Amino acid sequence: MITQELIAYIKSELNKGKTREEIRVILLRGGGWSEADISEAFRTVMPLSDAVLNMEPVSMAPIIASSISPIIKASLMSSSRAEKSTHKMPWIAIVLAVLFGAFLFVAFYFYRPQNAILPSKMTEIFNSIMIRVNNLVPKKETIHPVVVTEEIPKTPVVVVTTPINCGITNSPDRKNPSSYLTDNALKCLGVSALNCINAEGTINDTLFPTSFKIIDKDNVCKFELSYKEDSALVDVQGKKLALRNVSCPLSVVKTIDETDPKNILFKTANVNNPVVYATDIYFYGTLGLFMENNFDQNKIERLGCNGTFIGSMIESYKLMKSPI
Repeated sequence: MITQELIAYIKSELNKGKTREEIRVILLRGGGWSEADISEAFRTVMPLSDAVLNMEPVSMAPIIASSISPIIKASLMSSSRAEKSTHKMPWIAIVLAVLFGAFLFVAFYFYRPQNAILPSKMTEIFNSIMIRVNNLVPKKETIHPVVVTEEIPKTPVVVVTTPINCGITNSPDRKNPSSYLTDNALKCLGVSALNCINAEGTINDTLFPTSFKIIDKDNVCKFELSYKEDSALVDVQGKKLALRNVSCPLSVVKTIDETDPKNILFKTANVNNPVVYATDIYFYGTLGLFMENNFDQNKIERLGCNGTFIGSMIESYKLMKSPI
């Protein structure tokens, strides 16, 4: 007969982690409990576990096999049929290929002339079809964007070059070249003329223009001789010479050869010495230009020369030559 003490002992030992078998052996050996009492006590403590432990294991293999077997059988049957059909297909393909090749050979043999023109006929047919298709398809109109460009007016570039100030000197004494060959002002004007560099200087003279300039204008190198604004000189008509000027291209300048006063010659200007070259420019612009061209204003202007001093000089010359 089981007691509460037996049930409490079994629960305690189970909680400690001991198995049912270990507890049963202890109770049989040392407790004096019978097998029936122990089993009844365990049923009281563990009513469900005992039923589970007494259940016989059920095999799932027959169930799985019964459910899978129809699928496997069907798969095996289809694969065997596929293998049989694949074994038959190559032979059928080979037979059909041989028959088709024989047909082509016979057709080509009996219809050689027609076959010779077949490619060209096919080409013509294809081209005609493509032409018709192109005519039927509406062509897309290409729209070219109109680019409006606003022309920006160009601002002319004006290069302002400050003329070189060559200084002041006296009018050269042509009869005494040694008196001016080392003149720095004349040398500066001569170098500027040879290199076409804007320059200016003053030549002190009691009769002729005193302002001496080298001007680079429109790719033409010129000299300009003029009277100062405050000049008090007048011509033979009594007209003031202030600001009267003459300007010519440097290419017309010549050396005045006065070796024979009765036969004055005009030779090529001396460009080897800047001082002599500046002297030639000055005397040719004030006297030589008029003497070489016989005081003919048209000839002088055809050389590219201009200025109010030209007319004044010619008028004075004519008045001096006319009888009183």
